[in-house]
Amino acid sequence: MAPPANAGRFGNSGRGILIGPGRQIASLAMFKSFPIRERVFFRVQISFTNLFNHANFDVPAVNISAPNAVGTIRAVQARDLAGPRNGLIGARIDW
Repeated sequence: MAPPANAGRFGNSGRGILIGPGRQIASLAMFKSFPIRERVFFRVQISFTNLFNHANFDVPAVNISAPNAVGTIRAVQARDLAGPRNGLIGARIDW
């Protein structure tokens, strides 16, 4: 089935007219190595992404088939982009 004529067209609007909110991410990582022997080290590490747990909102809706929703933001960004605070604590032995 072919799409209707003029489907998906904004008229005379330019490209990139909808701009979403930016991201604010503060990351922190700390490492400490302790010598055990001459070439053996014990390493403790801690790291955080989005340390201050700032909400990073998603891009605005662009589906012109639902005109009442265009430009609205209804979600936060996914975990892999800039989601909620994420922490990692680890230890390892290097030799």
